[in-house]
Amino acid sequence: MHAIKRCFFYVSFAFAMALVLHSCTTGSSLSSSNNKYPYDWEAKLIHPDFMVYHEDADSSLFYFRLASEELLYIRNKPDQPFQSKLLITIDVEALNGNTYYRDSIAFTYTSSSADKESQQLIGKHKIKLPEGSNYLMRVTVKDQHRGTSAENYVSTNKRELIHRDNFLILDENTLAPLFGNSIEAGQSYLMSSDRVTAERLNLASMAKELPLPPPPDAYQKPKLAFNPDKNGELVAAMDIWSLALDSGMHVITHPDIQGTMTLFGRVRDFPEVRELETLTTSIRYICSRNEYRKINESNYPKKELDDFWIETAGSKDKARELIRIYYKRVREANIYFSSVTDGWRTDKGLIHVVFGNPNKVIKESNAELWIYGEENNLNSLTFRFLKQPSPYTDNLFILERSPMYKPGWDRAVSSWRNGRIFSEQ
Repeated sequence: MHAIKRCFFYVSFAFAMALVLHSCTTGSSLSSSNNKYPYDWEAKLIHPDFMVYHEDADSSLFYFRLASEELLYIRNKPDQPFQSKLLITIDVEALNGNTYYRDSIAFTYTSSSADKESQQLIGKHKIKLPEGSNYLMRVTVKDQHRGTSAENYVSTNKRELIHRDNFLILDENTLAPLFGNSIEAGQSYLMSSDRVTAERLNLASMAKELPLPPPPDAYQKPKLAFNPDKNGELVAAMDIWSLALDSGMHVITHPDIQGTMTLFGRVRDFPEVRELETLTTSIRYICSRNEYRKINESNYPKKELDDFWIETAGSKDKARELIRIYYKRVREANIYFSSVTDGWRTDKGLIHVVFGNPNKVIKESNAELWIYGEENNLNSLTFRFLKQPSPYTDNLFILERSPMYKPGWDRAVSSWRNGRIFSEQ
């Protein structure tokens, strides 16, 4: 076991008090076709994050994280500590490969009030996952004290060695595990792997931000090419690679093994929307070219931004509500749609920020349909996003653009411009 993993056990995270139930199943596919408001953050009461780390050929570690404030801590007796109690169930299905595999796992996780003070509850559980396949997991987390629950789908790759799921990345200061592919630019991390060995890994980086996506009625597609402007190496010391990456896209490859792992350097508070640059650039979807240039080239961009919202809304009170909803959508886009660029800069982010949550989302194997209005109604808007194969992310979707979207797009933008929050719901 690598030193980085040994260090992790000394961090004051709660670990599962687990009752595990395994059973092979022959049920239906885990795929979910219809969802209502799946990208509405405020509609959910708990917001778990998940990560899978493959520690050997047969088993993997399933990590989970929740905000402590979203859980209910109670005690059964006055002399006992306050505790939260979670029930986590995982239904696993192999998506491809040479092995047919399904499994169901359930375990309980108890944490004390001492863990609540850390603001985040982080735990892990060992699960069986044979190598050679990609897997889809349907994960349900239930707060057994409060009765709230959340269901999420997690995909993991155990076919390729050079993949994010084969690398454990820890914050160097806190030793907390990194969930996802977004790292804080300039922050130091420690990376190790139990399945990949190499003294040196190749590193290609692109600092330049990708252009914003064109409107849904445009003929051109978004420009998503990866053109690295810097090449280097990551050199291991005692089987640990040290990371301190700048803002931008970073592609890691092995000199002898095919595959890529991509990390994205982002601002410190990502996915929160607090940086002035994000506040000013994300209004491009609803402002004119001249307004956008005036704000971003000003010596006082914050004042110009405030003036834009007040003029758009007609008053400071109305401006506050417009700002709250608009940047809430930007944040949601960052949470759900980030891939080779920040979520709000993607095609899904473009539609989500301007139109809001669709009335219905239909998920297909390689596409998503967002329906605004009643399904099968001629006056409804339906946006179709096609999933794009990419070596850098599994969350890349491109909108099928059409001139037919122009009336709906103009109506939505005009609504914002006239101080009204646009929503088809």
